[in-house]
Amino acid sequence: MRRMLLGTLMTGMLLAAVGCTEGPTRIIGHSLERSSQWFGVLGLTGDNNNLTVLRGSRLIKLSIIGDNNTVSVEEGAMLNRVEFWGNGNTLSIPSYLSLRSSEIGTNQIIRRPREPRPRSEWPPPVSVPPAYTPPETELGDASEEPPETTEPEVEQEEDLPAETEVEPEFQPPPKPEDESPSPHGTGDNE
Repeated sequence: MRRMLLGTLMTGMLLAAVGCTEGPTRIIGHSLERSSQWFGVLGLTGDNNNLTVLRGSRLIKLSIIGDNNTVSVEEGAMLNRVEFWGNGNTLSIPSYLSLRSSEIGTNQIIRRPREPRPRSEWPPPVSVPPAYTPPETELGDASEEPPETTEPEVEQEEDLPAETEVEPEFQPPPKPEDESPSPHGTGDNE
């Protein structure tokens, strides 16, 4: 009896836990056109569908089941893995996006180069003062001769003052003549 009660409780808790988890998003149809942000796992089932994964989406896995579906992933979206089941499906992704793929059938992945931003989105130019501007100096004419330079006069020894004795700035204090015993003693035992 006790075993049966515990088994029933465990089964109920397991079903409650599985029922509360969010499953993958599935899009089923033919000739649909959708564009949105998706998160987690996304499945597309049908033929001739056009799907756009918008910027900000975070997809772990994209499953495309059917024929002639076109999926475009915008810049700024994240996609880790793609699965193809069918023929003629096309996935267009930014060139920097690296993903794992598996396929059954003939399908293609197109890597787009990074799109340049329009000029309206460019930041405004910043005016920066020049780091250093040298002062303008007038240069002489190259045909002119340089001005004559005179050598400085050197003083003769007669003009130099006689050497004088200089007292040193620091003099040690004189040694005291009267040596009185220190309070700690001199080490002589009298």
